[in-house]
Amino acid sequence: TGSPLKPCVRESRIPKKERIVRILSLQALRAVGAIAVVLYHAGTLGAGINLRVGATGVDLFFIISGAVMYLSVNDQTSMPSFLWARFTRVVPLYWIGTIGAVGVYIAKSGHFPPILDIVTSALFLPSEHFGDFPILYPGWSLNYEIFFYALIAVLLMFGSSAMGLAATTTLALGTLHESVQAPYAEYYCQPVMIEFAAGILIGMAIRARLTPSRGVSLMLICVGIALLTLHSPESKINAAIGWGVPWAMILVGSTAFDS
Repeated sequence: TGSPLKPCVRESRIPKKERIVRILSLQALRAVGAIAVVLYHAGTLGAGINLRVGATGVDLFFIISGAVMYLSVNDQTSMPSFLWARFTRVVPLYWIGTIGAVGVYIAKSGHFPPILDIVTSALFLPSEHFGDFPILYPGWSLNYEIFFYALIAVLLMFGSSAMGLAATTTLALGTLHESVQAPYAEYYCQPVMIEFAAGILIGMAIRARLTPSRGVSLMLICVGIALLTLHSPESKINAAIGWGVPWAMILVGSTAFDS
């Protein structure tokens, strides 16, 4: 019998420092996550079908982000180039959305939101007035994304150890959520941070060209979908586990079909 693990990603002919991650499973699941989140915010579909499970798209995004960052960063990645790439992809559009959200707030309330909350929202920091959420509510996930990017940027000074340290740090932050009480520290010490670490580990497996066999992968995908369906938002199991683990299984299983 053959090994359940096999190579999954062919070596790119593009020079390492110019290599762009284009793995079909990651791109496809990004689309799935985006659609899930859109449907969740739409609230219902058809005859009152509740799509709260769509909120799990955020957990998928965090896992994919960890994988993509691992596959994108290399020994020649500099802090300025890394931060600039993240800034141009995220910040301008988010600031435009925030300006729109401020306009909606003024139209509904008849007054201007607190300046401090506008500033914290623009800087991807938790807003006290809006219950730790930014003025542009869906942007709460970007607060964690930007923190993850900033963490990687700082750790780039450690060269090839940067992403390993990022995985260790996010895993530690995610496990400290019940023991940290300081305001800002408590905000970032949340179980969702573990999903970034999980993504980094998946990225390591992809770069090592290892993935389960297609038979095992199909099983992982089916079990992951079943767990997503069965998990309830009211469950005592934290969402990072109840939703993050199934998505990680689906992502790992999907990589088998990239080769």
